[in-house]
Amino acid sequence: MRQQMQTAVFPLCKKENLQAGKKSVNLLFSIEEQKMNCSSFEMITIILNGEQRDINDGSTVDDILNIIGAEKQRVAVVVNENIVYPQKRSSFVLQENDQVEVLAFVGGG
Repeated sequence: MRQQMQTAVFPLCKKENLQAGKKSVNLLFSIEEQKMNCSSFEMITIILNGEQRDINDGSTVDDILNIIGAEKQRVAVVVNENIVYPQKRSSFVLQENDQVEVLAFVGGG
């Protein structure tokens, strides 16, 4: 049996951080910081578990899993009917209108 993960109701935003001359991205901030800072980032729209969501352009599957709290769970991720394997999630960048399904498997009998 499969069960869809609950999705967050706020967009995912990233900030750039320059440290020792190296550019790093994908830093997640509190919900309040995200709400305040989203206006300065270009956003795209995806369909996440059947619901339209605005996310930061350049967001990866891992970013989405972090924001919905599923990064430590065993889940299956499908983007546009294609499985995204765990080793590819950090480099799989989502695009405008992607259809993303995050599925959790539960036991039962």
